[in-house]
Amino acid sequence: MMRNCPVCGGRKGEAIKRIYMTLPEGIILPEQYDIVSCTECGFCYADTSAKKEDYDAYYTLYNSYSGKEESQEAIISQTPVLEFIKTNLELKSCILDIGFGNGMLLRNLRELGYQNLFGLDPSEDSVRNLENYGIECAQGTIYDCVSRLENSFDAVVMTAVLEHLLEPREAIEQVFTYLKDGGYFILSVPDYSMCYTVQFSIPNQFNQEHINYFSEDSLLNLFQGSRLMLSDLVEIKDTVPASSEFLRIFAVQKCAEIDKQAPDAMKKDTRTKGAIERYLVQQEDHQRKNEQIIADLCAKQTPLVIWGTGSMVMQLLVATDLAKCNILTFVDGNYLKVGTSINGIKVQSPAIIRDYPEAAVLVCAMKFGQEIQRTIEELGLNNQVLFFN
Repeated sequence: MMRNCPVCGGRKGEAIKRIYMTLPEGIILPEQYDIVSCTECGFCYADTSAKKEDYDAYYTLYNSYSGKEESQEAIISQTPVLEFIKTNLELKSCILDIGFGNGMLLRNLRELGYQNLFGLDPSEDSVRNLENYGIECAQGTIYDCVSRLENSFDAVVMTAVLEHLLEPREAIEQVFTYLKDGGYFILSVPDYSMCYTVQFSIPNQFNQEHINYFSEDSLLNLFQGSRLMLSDLVEIKDTVPASSEFLRIFAVQKCAEIDKQAPDAMKKDTRTKGAIERYLVQQEDHQRKNEQIIADLCAKQTPLVIWGTGSMVMQLLVATDLAKCNILTFVDGNYLKVGTSINGIKVQSPAIIRDYPEAAVLVCAMKFGQEIQRTIEELGLNNQVLFFN
């Protein structure tokens, strides 16, 4: 094992599956890791060889979230966070959003009348973009100690962040320092004990960024021994489309009357390993169909423009014949990815497809199919467009 269990510190785990990727040039994260289940507490996570500073550098230098459009699922999944804040926090409350990405949550809060807002994100692009909206923010990771922010906030929000962190326990200890007594820590994570209920492909669930696979049990185990007490749980199963990630919203409160909780016996997570294995079996048929689509394109050496440069492409380049195909260029609607390279092939803006009228466009994007189809129509492209099942 290269990584101790982030929840209990255990050093033994059972391997479930090895994940392979071809990462864009310049990214120093490992291109493979094992999904493992901790023998002691059952938590499932990526046994990655990367260090904390590697992930800090990745999210600082290669973070593409500030230029990312929000899918309908992402918009819907933020609704419970907004509702919780409206119900429990006054408009004068001070709120910190850590890992705010494109700043959508903070912008929505300001529209609701909240003015004492602050953002913390490792990406300079994210910070610059949010400052353009007039919202105060700072560049930094969750592990950085920003002393002027200590004991300042009625709520700290981290939506879809904790699954990305190499040291999640250290992260929640840092959150404690930012909260006022009685303040709320509001977080959302995908519930991997329910991962088999969604249809997204393997790269969406297991990639270079998602390295912690929480369930309700493992998340509660993570907070054992901390100075934060679980005060509420909002399950958003019924408000998010079935095609989306299965997210849960937790609210955790900083309690003034306790210094630090005495750790109780952890409840072993007995569901997530089986859920992941079930999900992987369900994906086998989709994988075979995608492999056949790519094999046919490879055999014919069809000129291709690959639309999408995220986790799906990274894994297809390793797991299929995609790297052997006649790829003319990659395109991506996220301006932060334009100008990068994958396997020596440049990533360009979608408008460049006009220069390749004979090429087929192979869409390798997991969440933005409708948006891509709309962009193709707006560009007036007549290229053959291929989507995976």
